[in-house]
Parts: sequence; C-alpha cells; structure tokens
Amino acid sequence: MTNGGMMLKKAMKWCLTALTLLILVSCTPSTNLNIPEADSFFEDISEKYGDITDGQIQQFDNVYITILYTLSSDDFSEKERKEVFKQTRDFFENQEIRKIIINEIGSDYDKRMLNEGFTIRFQKPRSEIYWVYFKENDEWILIEHKPD
Repeated sequence: MTNGGMMLKKAMKWCLTALTLLILVSCTPSTNLNIPEADSFFEDISEKYGDITDGQIQQFDNVYITILYTLSSDDFSEKERKEVFKQTRDFFENQEIRKIIINEIGSDYDKRMLNEGFTIRFQKPRSEIYWVYFKENDEWILIEHKPD
C-alpha cells in the first residue's frame, strides 16, 4: 500500500472513530457526577474565563465521561479554549482526582471511562457550534463543529 493510501486509511479510521463517539455521546442519556473537588475547579475556571458559565462532569452509559463547559458566547477565543482544555486535562489526569471519580462511579472496572472514554466539550446552549477534545492512542484530538 502506498504512503498516500495508508494516510487515507488512517484518516478514515480517525473520522469513523470520532463520528461514532459523537453519535454515542449525543444519543445516550447522561448522569451528572457531583464531585466537590471538581465543582471547585469549575468555579475557578468560570471566574477566570467569563465566557464559561458552567462546568460539569457527565457520565454516559457507564462507558463515557465528558467534561462539559457551557459557553455564553460563540466567540470564546481559541487561545482561551486551549488554556482551559490544558488546565482541565491536567486536573482530570491527576491520580487523586481519578480515584475520587472512580469511587463516585463505584467500580474499578469503569476506569476506562477516564482513558479512551474521556472527552472535554465546549458548547453554547442551543447552538450547533461546539469543540470536543478526545484521546486516541494517547494523543488528544480536537473536533470542531460549526454549521455551514
């Protein structure tokens, strides 16, 4: 197979994985997890970044965990989004926070939710514009959706 063919195959696999993840998360009922340490973190983020009105942890079908940031504006700057993403990633990759979440979920079996099933999403309510970060092969990938 040529190098171009391999790249196309990899791109198609990535697109299918991302699409599947988005469909599953959007069609599956969620449960909000109430973790005081995370609530404090979200309050700090909201105070520092005025366009973020809310942050919460959502659990979908015992398979996925999404950190959802609700935005007050579609104009949330890329620079700020990247800063919040990095702070959020670092906070939720902390082993103590992971232990607290696993205790809240109630099962060591569901540790995978904090790995391949973990996403960070930014979205304005009732808007089709959103950004989702997810991990694939230990690399964070961004999906940006803006309607045509």
